[in-house]
Formats: sequence, structure tokens, C-alpha cells
Amino acid sequence: MNYNKGFEGYSERDNLGIEISYKPTNYLRLSLNPGYSNSFSELQYVTRTTMDDNDRYIFASIDRKTINTSLRVNLNLSPDLTVQYWGQPFVASGRYYDYKYITDPSLINITTASMSILTEN
Repeated sequence: MNYNKGFEGYSERDNLGIEISYKPTNYLRLSLNPGYSNSFSELQYVTRTTMDDNDRYIFASIDRKTINTSLRVNLNLSPDLTVQYWGQPFVASGRYYDYKYITDPSLINITTASMSILTEN
């Protein structure tokens, strides 16, 4: 398990995972690594649009959840030849909210004073 927090709290990520390995013979090894990830980002790029004849880059906050697993199969055919398979299927979902655009991109630190929140009319 690990936890990461981005610069000034603009992003966070929790990861939880475990590794399971099985070696039934000297020449075959199977590994399975299931995991779960929960993350948040304050400034996720969404799209570019035109507003009042100006290009605006639209950002939003996003909450993401991901379930994944890594599968690895190592098959040693000889001391000089190994065949390996690795795959990582996953399912993810995300929820965008608080759509915004940056009003002053020249600022080094993006703050709420340099963003405009988009609201539905």
C-alpha cells in the first residue's frame, strides 16, 4: 500500500496491491498482482473550446477509481531461452466536476484566484 500527495494538494493517489507467485516446476513461474487505486486531481485537462473569440482550455477536478491485475508467466525453455507473457487488464471509472478554465496562465502557482469556475446556465 502506498499514498502519494501532489504539489500543494492538487492531486492525491492511494494504491493497494498484493503479489502472489507460484512456481510449480523449475522452469515455470506464474505471478498475479491484483490492485486497487483511488486518485484525485484538481486540474485534469478536459478539452479546448472557444469562448468570446478566445481559446480556452477547460480543466476539471476528477475522482478516479481503478481495479487492475498484472499477470506474468515465465517459461524457461533452456538456460539461454525464456518465453515471458505479461498483461495488465483493468477497469476504471472517473467523475469530473468543478469545470474551470485558467484566467492567468502566467502565474507560477495556479490558485483559485487565477481560475474561473464554469457554471451551467
